[in-house]
Amino acid sequence: CIMKVLCKKTLPKFNPLQYGKLQKIIAVAILILPLLFFTLTAAAQNNIFVKGKITNANGDPLPGVSIVVKGSTRGVSSNAKGDFEINAPANGTLTISSIGFASREVKVNNQTSLSVSLIATENQMEQVVVVGYGTQKKKDVTGSVVSVNETALREVPVSNLQGALQGRAAGLEVQTVGTTPGSGAQIRIRGTRSISGSNDPLLVLDGIPYSGGLNDINPDDVASVDILKDASATAIYGSRGANGVILVTTKRGKSGETHISFSSYYGIGTVAKKYPVYNPAEYIAMRNISPWSQGYMAEEKANMAAGKTTDWQDAMYENSYKTDHNLTVSGGSNGSTFSLGGGYYKETTVLPGQDFTRYSLRGTIDSKIGNRIKVGLNTLNSVGITNGSQFVFPMFPILSLSPYMTPYDSAGNLIKSPTGDNDDRQSQYNPLLLKSNNNQWVDRVRRLRTFNSVYGELEIIKGLKYRLNLGLSYAQEEDDQFRASDDPAGLVPSYFRPKQGNTAYINNGETWGYTVENILTYDN
Repeated sequence: CIMKVLCKKTLPKFNPLQYGKLQKIIAVAILILPLLFFTLTAAAQNNIFVKGKITNANGDPLPGVSIVVKGSTRGVSSNAKGDFEINAPANGTLTISSIGFASREVKVNNQTSLSVSLIATENQMEQVVVVGYGTQKKKDVTGSVVSVNETALREVPVSNLQGALQGRAAGLEVQTVGTTPGSGAQIRIRGTRSISGSNDPLLVLDGIPYSGGLNDINPDDVASVDILKDASATAIYGSRGANGVILVTTKRGKSGETHISFSSYYGIGTVAKKYPVYNPAEYIAMRNISPWSQGYMAEEKANMAAGKTTDWQDAMYENSYKTDHNLTVSGGSNGSTFSLGGGYYKETTVLPGQDFTRYSLRGTIDSKIGNRIKVGLNTLNSVGITNGSQFVFPMFPILSLSPYMTPYDSAGNLIKSPTGDNDDRQSQYNPLLLKSNNNQWVDRVRRLRTFNSVYGELEIIKGLKYRLNLGLSYAQEEDDQFRASDDPAGLVPSYFRPKQGNTAYINNGETWGYTVENILTYDN
């Protein structure tokens, strides 16, 4: 623009004094351009792919090292050559850890290539790990054991224990199954071992085999997780441990003053990226070459003439949230300790009708009777309620509806079936009906689970102990489904039953089990 103005004047007659305003504009532009460039540069600093190599002090590559983006659940492990690749924020921090080596935090600083050396630590070998029916010093363990402590489990706020384990243990693969709140996970230890049989590892909670899922355990109740990855697990647990064993140890009370702890957080979620669909112009081009014979609806033609369009994803998506609150009281004296805690967790999604809620209650008592006898009690109880996990999947109508159809009429009422053809109007209703249920449908799964264990330990002579473990578990699950019939008058249309009658389904199931263990241990 400046050059165009200057070119309108011949150079001999050009007088800079006549362009005082222009000089001011140029001066302001000179000040603003660097700031604008800095802003654009900062905005462009998003996630980048970082490649790196992990070595020890001698320069040898280290396989199986855990690399996690600090403050997230995103993590990878280094391969046999010590190489890794991870998608991380340009200004983020990578937490690098491995058994037997001191953990390191490395800042990315917009680098796409990193070389990290880890230093071996001697004191790591003195740690005590859980191995089946007891504990051992890590240096005495011949099998492959990976431990994840309480600090690592609490680094990122997650809804379940499988989320806390993602990227935290080498050789442990955790994949979420489903996108609805409360979905479970597929866990594999050192890959898939069987084509037709189960590949799920054995889950042991406080020494007792646990038949429930990790989603029923409040992560705030867990003190540590130990993973037995090789044949030594089979030697302890038999064929049940063929796919590896996950040992979960919950928190217990400690002697001393009574402590009260409370933790809480609240998070908001938004859509990171919408599904790529045709824009209005591309949609028209597609319809014009389509062999569909019905043509455009009258509403579509009117909106085309008026230039009125609808982004159905924007109309449906809403902010989600997750919140977690935990209260624990613990203490003990005179050889007895106790711990009592309760938790509340709830998570919703960006789509209406889907959420997960969990209530948990935990209690432990450990008491010493004389110098030779110890007894204890542990109880874990949870109630989980999942809504919208069985048949609430509205993505197809959201992505297939015409951008030239509107969700509301001129009076502000929802249009029952804003589809682009007459055939779909008989079987597809407005997905916005999900935002106001009005008791038209129920999609709920309620799980009640209680897990209890009692132990007694007697020291017969020095180093020789007898221990009796009793475990009792009970679970009850109720699946509820109801879809109301479509209202012939159209006043309260049924989204899930257009032009159909109602349907209902209830399923109740319960499982229970017990465990009795007699353990004789000699440790000198």
